[in-house]
Amino acid sequence: FTPMTEFTMKVVSCGSSPDENTGETVGRVIHTFRDPDGNEVPAGTLYHKLCEEQIQKKLMPPPIEADGPGAFNPGVLAASTACPLGVPVAREGDDAYDYRMMHPSGIYFKKGHEKTKGDAYMKNFASVETGKTDVVLFKASRGDLLARLTKLKEQLVQQIDRASGSSNESVALSSDALRARLSGVLMVYCAG
Repeated sequence: FTPMTEFTMKVVSCGSSPDENTGETVGRVIHTFRDPDGNEVPAGTLYHKLCEEQIQKKLMPPPIEADGPGAFNPGVLAASTACPLGVPVAREGDDAYDYRMMHPSGIYFKKGHEKTKGDAYMKNFASVETGKTDVVLFKASRGDLLARLTKLKEQLVQQIDRASGSSNESVALSSDALRARLSGVLMVYCAG
């Protein structure tokens, strides 16, 4: 994953509901971003535009009318694999491991804009905070996911070797060493 830091946006308005006037400051629904030029713009509209202009034309499905509070658009989730968002969690370096990845679950028209195809908000699998959360657009290629899994495997092997405190063989080199040090694995894959 490559962060496109020139497309860093600040969350101006968010919450847990499509209604922008709840007064909430934390949530998975982003109503408004401050774009890189300092303008306040509808979050879903901006994300869709950036994906179409900076990543790939006709990749991201356009905004739709939400079919209720639990609305979910699998087309947006699938497309966001190539253009996820990241929330900076560290200021060191400049790679995807310094970000918490965040995937949208849908882009929906704001209430009253359905007929005019106007402003859109976005729902995500992870929460953000008004005025505090920066969101960065990422670009991903097909090889990026495999490279990330390889890096995860390397980190996991290092942690298992280090945690065992043993100077025996690395778990990467010996299946016997792996069985001796590992009882089970809990793996969670999340689009958050």
